[in-house]
Amino acid sequence: MTERTPTTKQIAKWLGILGLAYLAVFASLWIYLQYSSSPFREEKKREPESVVQRFHEGYNARQIDRICDEAFSCPDSTDLRRAWNSYLNRVRERAGPFRTVKTSKIRFSIEPFDVRATFVSSFEKEVATESFVLMDRPPKNGSLDFGPLKIMSYQLEINGESISAK
Repeated sequence: MTERTPTTKQIAKWLGILGLAYLAVFASLWIYLQYSSSPFREEKKREPESVVQRFHEGYNARQIDRICDEAFSCPDSTDLRRAWNSYLNRVRERAGPFRTVKTSKIRFSIEPFDVRATFVSSFEKEVATESFVLMDRPPKNGSLDFGPLKIMSYQLEINGESISAK
């Protein structure tokens, strides 16, 4: 009995069919994620806005405890608490108290999950760009319940110049 080997034309045909199937699955998944999760995205968008709002309230009230409540590891680390306080004092010297958000852009990343929020904000002395990176606390003990968003980093730019953390 003679074994028949596939020809190049047959291999190309099967690879084409598999490629089209892969493309169809990918396109369907992309469309599903774009349209079915919009309520989820809107709900998730409100969370970073409320974290930033509480951060601004703590900033204006000069309450490092309120700011640390919104930041990762800050409540547990006196060094981090001092660093936040020092940085925010420099921001306050340069920009003054926070007034209002003029524009915002919030982007979500899935892997690794983080939220990058950029706000053009009015302060008493300046208009500045605030950049936040926020993350969920990972679940504990195998739970699927993630913690609330917390600030991983904060940076302020005025006229393209970053306020340094010195």
